Amino acid sequence: ITFNRMADTLKNTLSAISNEREKLETIFYYLKDPVIAFDSEGYPMHINPEAKELFKVYEKDELTLDDLTERLSLEGCTQDLTVGENDSINLTNIVYENRDFNVSFGKFNFNLSDKSFGGYIAVLHDVTESFEPGEFDKYTVVIWLEGEDPECIDNIRGGVVKMSMHFKVLETD
Repeated sequence: ITFNRMADTLKNTLSAISNEREKLETIFYYLKDPVIAFDSEGYPMHINPEAKELFKVYEKDELTLDDLTERLSLEGCTQDLTVGENDSINLTNIVYENRDFNVSFGKFNFNLSDKSFGGYIAVLHDVTESFEPGEFDKYTVVIWLEGEDPECIDNIRGGVVKMSMHFKVLETD
C-alpha cells in the first residue's frame, strides 16, 4: 500500500511540474517582447518567437548569452550578473536593428533533489514608439561653434549657454 501511495504522489508531482512547464511555455510564446532564457553556462533553454524573429534565429541553440551581448554591443555589461554580484541588470536605450530597447537581465535558481540549477533570463522591451506628442524628455546637446569673434567663443567656452529647443512629433499619413 505504501509503494502505491508513493507512486501516486510521484505521478501527481510530475503532472504538476508538467502543467507548470506548459503554462510557462505558453506565456513565453505569446509575450510580445523578445524573451530568452539561458542556462548557467549561457546556452539557450528557451527563446520565444519574438526573439527568434528579432535576432533571425531558427533554432534556439543559435543564440547564446555571449552572442546576445555581442549583438547588442553589451560586452562587459552583464559581467556583474554572471559572476554573482547582482541578481538583475536593467539597461535602457539599447539600439538594435534601428529599434530602441530597454533590456532586463535576471538570474534564477532552483533546486531539484540535491542539485542546484540556475540561469539567466533576458527580456527586451521595445520603447521605439514610446514618445508621445506633448511629452518632454531631456537630451544632451553638443554644439560646435565656429566664428571670427574670439571674445564670444572665450565667454562660452567653459561657461553656460542657455538655449531653448522645441521639437514637434509630426504624424504622417
